[in-house]
Amino acid sequence: MDDAELKRTIEAILLVAVEPLVPQLLAELVEEPVERVEEALVGLADSYEREGRGFVLARLAGGAR
Repeated sequence: MDDAELKRTIEAILLVAVEPLVPQLLAELVEEPVERVEEALVGLADSYEREGRGFVLARLAGGAR
């Protein structure tokens, strides 16, 4: 899975999740290493801020939402 597809997949999962998801669980769901998921989360957060989106990627209780 390339970086853009990974970010889109993680974004979709987070948008439907009820609770914050820990990177380890996200990694299992997308079948990628935790390090790659962490990088994707940082990239998503940066792009949301840079693009002035109406929402943010928040890190809560050890997870992402």
